[in-house]
Amino acid sequence: MRDNQPVNNDETVLREDHFLISRTDLNGRIVFANDAFVAVSGFTRDELIGQPHNLVRHPDMPPPVFGEMWRMLKADQVWTGEVKNRRKDGGYYWVHATVSPTIADGRKVGYTSVRIPLDAARRATAETNYRKVRETGMRGFAFYRGALVRRGPLVWLRRRLAINTSLRARLAVLVGVTGVSLALIAGVALSALYLAQARAQSMFAAGLVPVVELNEFASRIDRQRAVLVDVIANPSLDGIKHATAALPQDREQANRHWQQAVSAGVPAALRARFDAVAADRSRYDKALLAEIDAVSSGSLEGATTIFSEQVQPAYQALRQHLSELLAAEVAQARVLNENIDRDVQQAQIVIAAVFVAVLLGLIWYTGRLSRRILGSVEALSAMSKRVAAGDLSATVSSQSKDEIGRLMFGLSVMQKTLRATVGQVRGNVETIVGASREIAAGNTDLSSRTEQQAASLQETASSMDELTATVKQNADNARAASQLAVNASGLASRGGEVVGDVVETMGGISASSKKMADIIGVIEGIAFQTNILALNAAVEAARAGEQGRGFAVVAGEVRTLAQRSATAAKEIKGLIGESGQRIEAGQALVERAGQTMQEIVQAVARVTDIMGEISAASEEQSGGIEQVNRAITQMDEVTQQNAALVEEAAAAAASLQSQAQQLTEAVSQFRLADGSARHTSVVASDATARAAAPRAKAGARPAAVPGSGTGSGTGSASGGASGGVAAPTPVASPAFAPTPRPAMAGGDWETF
Repeated sequence: MRDNQPVNNDETVLREDHFLISRTDLNGRIVFANDAFVAVSGFTRDELIGQPHNLVRHPDMPPPVFGEMWRMLKADQVWTGEVKNRRKDGGYYWVHATVSPTIADGRKVGYTSVRIPLDAARRATAETNYRKVRETGMRGFAFYRGALVRRGPLVWLRRRLAINTSLRARLAVLVGVTGVSLALIAGVALSALYLAQARAQSMFAAGLVPVVELNEFASRIDRQRAVLVDVIANPSLDGIKHATAALPQDREQANRHWQQAVSAGVPAALRARFDAVAADRSRYDKALLAEIDAVSSGSLEGATTIFSEQVQPAYQALRQHLSELLAAEVAQARVLNENIDRDVQQAQIVIAAVFVAVLLGLIWYTGRLSRRILGSVEALSAMSKRVAAGDLSATVSSQSKDEIGRLMFGLSVMQKTLRATVGQVRGNVETIVGASREIAAGNTDLSSRTEQQAASLQETASSMDELTATVKQNADNARAASQLAVNASGLASRGGEVVGDVVETMGGISASSKKMADIIGVIEGIAFQTNILALNAAVEAARAGEQGRGFAVVAGEVRTLAQRSATAAKEIKGLIGESGQRIEAGQALVERAGQTMQEIVQAVARVTDIMGEISAASEEQSGGIEQVNRAITQMDEVTQQNAALVEEAAAAAASLQSQAQQLTEAVSQFRLADGSARHTSVVASDATARAAAPRAKAGARPAAVPGSGTGSGTGSASGGASGGVAAPTPVASPAFAPTPRPAMAGGDWETF
């Protein structure tokens, strides 16, 4: 984190018409600063342009604040917050800063910062919070929408719901409350229905089921008594058989209905009655079993006695208690039915009350939200109408932090930025008028020089045409010589091949002569052996005497022929030897001639290559000169066009002067705050005076455009704004005239 020192306690309080605007590249280096920012910061424009924006960071600002700012900017979000900046002289000033990404052609190219005066309440809160963060760190604090706030349940709730800072959240709350209310009403209704259903089921289980089963039980014992009375009154075999078969079945069914009535549940209030009926039923069941046994055995007298003494008393007691139990069950079912009616009525009352409460709450919340939205829209509409009418002194403020509040704040910043821009345009119009006059004078001078340059280019073009023709002729000659060298190289190559063939032929002749010498040697050997044989034959003929005389004559002839053959072979061998020596000498000469031809071929090939290179170089030189000639021709055409454009520029300068006057009249229609108008007038007049001086020295040099400089991106303290045109530096009001000091170097953009 950059630490700009020294600092002092001299505070600069911004006026209401001070709107500090700056733009940076993606690396945080300043590329534009309006006059108000230059004046308040105490730096010159040249000291600001190209430097990191943290050049004005005050050491009292906690680093986490800028960490949060960078996090939001990298997410393409707008950051707003309270910032304490350092002036060049070590003083400070407080601003409310809004930083947003700058978008051009659909991509992010930098960041724009708009800073306005900070009210006392926000300044006190920010100063206290920043001091505590510096002392204890972020403990007890958190960032909410870029702002440093205290940590706590309320902050957590606001961050989760954003009720006080989001119109979307308010609408979501409205929809959510409506949904919850409908769900609550539906829940109450369903609860009432469930309760009524449970009561009905309870009434059915605890009242109706036992009543039905007990009635069936009573019906069965009544039938049993009727069967017994019929058998006793009219005894017959069929009656006894029928009673013997029917009574056990009726008894079993009666017991089943009784057990089902008991399993349905016995209410505590009816437990005593159930116990009494159960005791009577037990006595009646024992008496009935005894009666069935008596009837089954055919003892009518015993059956009559049991019926009158046991069955009838037990039946009457059971029937009486059973009737009382049934009456109690019916009474309890009636009470359950009344409870169900009461629960339904209570549920209806609760549903109606909840509905009315929710309806009133929604009407109140909707009315409040509508008043909030409509009030803000009316304020924005009034402001837009005043701005449309040219009144830029209109102001709008909002304490809300929801979307409407942020919209009103954004429009307020836009109006203030527009006011500052119009004020700066007023001051720069005079500069444009003076620049247009100088541009016209410069264009006249440039037109004269352009005509001279055009004449020089025409002469140069003529010389280049002659040079082009000469080089082209040289290229043609080199091309012809290269072709002749190629032909000579071909002839030399073919001569070398012929000499090689001769060498091979001489080698073959030498080999043949060697073979002939070998053959002559063989002939000499044969002649020598023949001579030996002839001698041997003569010796044998001498031994034979007269019989061998003829053989001796023949042997002598043979010896003579052998001697002649040997002599001839010796002469031929001598001739062949001499021929072989001559052939070897000729072969050596031919080989030397072949080597010489090979060297000639290589030399001719090198000459051919050199001639080819000369030809290619000549062609390239010819092409290059033609390109130069074309370029000079184009330069001549461009110069002629420039001359025409200079004349048009002179006319455009005159038109620019007229349009500047019209722009002055158009800007004068806007009504600004008095302080702002006076400030921009001073800035404009001074900027015009200082901008005219360098232009007078530079001749026809165009005037600098305010705010058009671009940072060098090096971050050095002395880098200035290399690579761009610095805007004229305005004269600040007396309150903002600090002593200049060198700009600090290094560091990325960390603060505003």
